[in-house]
Amino acid sequence: MRKIAGRTLESARQPYALKTPNKDERWCMENVKDSYFFIGSYKWDGSHIYIDKATEKVHFCAPDDATPLFTWNSLEDMLISELTRLYSLFTEDGHRINKAKSTLPI
Repeated sequence: MRKIAGRTLESARQPYALKTPNKDERWCMENVKDSYFFIGSYKWDGSHIYIDKATEKVHFCAPDDATPLFTWNSLEDMLISELTRLYSLFTEDGHRINKAKSTLPI
């Protein structure tokens, strides 16, 4: 459920339909190819994660440029890696250990 409508910097970090980055907003990013399917983003800075359907690799990129900053070999590799990494940033009851530490994969 989105608490803020629109696509401002704050609202972009809330849940959104996959149609938004894949149909409605592709034009506002640089270096996007037709084979890219955006699957999520990081609340930390609004950066994106997408699958390149041509290679089946998963890429992490900046909020406004699809040039890969980090790459996983598959969706499974990304999920295992990110779940393990993100789990280490929180206590057992779900509180962030260090709110100043970036949640980005790089």
